[in-house]
Amino acid sequence: MFLDYIFFFFQEEPESESEDENDGYLCVDYWENDVNTDFESANDLQTFIGTILLKCRSTIKMINKSSNLTSYMDKLKDDHDLERNLSIDCKGRWNSTKYMIDNILKFKPLISQLHSDKHELYLTNKRQQKLTSLELSSDEWRTIDFIKQVLTPFEKATKLMSGQKYPTIGTALFAIRKMKTFFESYVENNSIINEMTNLLLEQMAHYIDNDTEQLELIVVCIFNFIHIEGIVALVFGLFRSTWIFGIVSERTNKSGTRN
Repeated sequence: MFLDYIFFFFQEEPESESEDENDGYLCVDYWENDVNTDFESANDLQTFIGTILLKCRSTIKMINKSSNLTSYMDKLKDDHDLERNLSIDCKGRWNSTKYMIDNILKFKPLISQLHSDKHELYLTNKRQQKLTSLELSSDEWRTIDFIKQVLTPFEKATKLMSGQKYPTIGTALFAIRKMKTFFESYVENNSIINEMTNLLLEQMAHYIDNDTEQLELIVVCIFNFIHIEGIVALVFGLFRSTWIFGIVSERTNKSGTRN
């Protein structure tokens, strides 16, 4: 529910009907089919997190779509020697929410300065009011930092299974188990972080442990891989031993013939 709720406030444009020649093929949207998007039972923390992330996305969109605000932020970036850019997250891209939060935290002094100077930037009253409504409070900034902490293990896990390293089912299961162990033993003197980790554990149980078909498939694949790998190793070992024994026998025979 915690990770699901992060993407609840995505505002997507309705897709236009396509006349592509591949329209006849069956396309399955696993996000719509498998991800729980019913948030009527969301608690106060989940609602608070959703509101914060909506503010972050709206702020980034507003800055990127306004030439005045973009120029202003570029000047502040030069003053602070900051080379990063603000970009919103995407529900289909791993770690994109973590990266958006990282950038927002890096831009915190710049965004605070923007709110201080907004009346001097020749913005319309409507845009000023909207910018005011998106201003983050100290509690919201603090919660953003908490979200960053609890999402860090997911970033490390996905990096482990991607990039130059070859992803395997064994690596995926190892990462899942390590994350569960981490969250089960992760106790902070902070009720918000503790509640976040509990929500994450509940969703990991829902999407992984309770999905017996998926979990059994992972375990069976790993078992079969180990079994096949063992057979290959055994055959290779026998072949290698026979090959070495043949060379030794051949050399022994040649030595005997010479004698």
